[in-house]
Amino acid sequence: MSYTALVLDNQSRQKMIDFFQPIVIDWKVYCHHMTINMGKPKKDFSENLIGQFHTVKIISFADDDLVSAAGVLTDLPSKNPIKHITIAVNEIDGGKPMLSKKLLHWIALKNPIEVSGSVQYVFDDQLTGNKS
Repeated sequence: MSYTALVLDNQSRQKMIDFFQPIVIDWKVYCHHMTINMGKPKKDFSENLIGQFHTVKIISFADDDLVSAAGVLTDLPSKNPIKHITIAVNEIDGGKPMLSKKLLHWIALKNPIEVSGSVQYVFDDQLTGNKS
């Protein structure tokens, strides 16, 4: 197992891609999930959430030369200090999705958007990230 996450449904993933399209022109697009817990889930932290459907609000944005991410407002727990969804990664210059949690300068969105998904275990062979 790789992680436990709120995995976006296809409609929400496309909504994020459309909303952030000007930013991700030549990068690998993710817009896939908000990480709750890496590795095996902890019973007291995320195991009881599996299968639950949630709607979350995208309230901010941050990027640098390697990665872009959307800040998330939700009651769902996350081991990340800033709850976020990786939008896209500049793989040509060495970007990786994990760099999203190191972004520092978050800008509030004037018009937050809502996206939805379900809490799932994500295994290595399920990892996605399609170029759009």
